[in-house]
Amino acid sequence: MHNRFINFLMVFFVSFFLASCGESGDDGSARVKRPPLKQKSQLKKPPLKVEPKVDKTQRRDPFLSFLAKVEAEKPKSEIPKGPLESHELKSFNLLMVIVGKRMSRAKIIAPDGKTYTVKVGDKLGLNSGRIVRITDRFIKVREPVRDIDGKRVGYDDQEIALPEKLKN
Repeated sequence: MHNRFINFLMVFFVSFFLASCGESGDDGSARVKRPPLKQKSQLKKPPLKVEPKVDKTQRRDPFLSFLAKVEAEKPKSEIPKGPLESHELKSFNLLMVIVGKRMSRAKIIAPDGKTYTVKVGDKLGLNSGRIVRITDRFIKVREPVRDIDGKRVGYDDQEIALPEKLKN
């Protein structure tokens, strides 16, 4: 009896599996058909993505301040000049000279009556002159000489000397 029961179960399961392999069942449901695979020649390649060309020199540095960019674009003619650059060179008077081993300094009087302490390398005068030498008797200022086009053609050295009564 036990063998008969096992044989019955096997027949039942085999018939169940064979019945479910058909193309359409009794309930009216149909198998979903897949479209046939396309050949390699029929496959369409996706269009290539064209990246826009970006000029990296025109891109802004995200770490720079907006104010720094505005200051950098300012032309030199709009840069405010100090009190030593707003008067003619001949209008300054040398008051005294302090001569040192490492660096010499000088006290000058501006036309407005104020005194200033200057050293080698400071700007002086309207024509972008720079102090190039300080001695115990005078200071030497080098101004660039420009032609009609504004190109620098050379330098003009001028001296501002101590008054005669202070030289002794």
